[in-house]
Amino acid sequence: MSTPATPGNPALRKAAKRAVMAGTAALAAVAVTSLVKRRLNPTEPSSAKRQTPPFATPADAPAEPRPREEAA
Repeated sequence: MSTPATPGNPALRKAAKRAVMAGTAALAAVAVTSLVKRRLNPTEPSSAKRQTPPFATPADAPAEPRPREEAA
């Protein structure tokens, strides 16, 4: 059985770990930036469907649930 491919040099191992951490941080920053931009500028049609109209009329409002009837 062979060992996993880890560098034997501790300095090289530490540099590789830092590179992976930097890549992960960069990927997270890109994802957060993308989500913030999408939240601030909803230009996609799918997000426009979910928005409510600015002036909702009573006909657009959902019906209120009926009160529960008490059992005698």
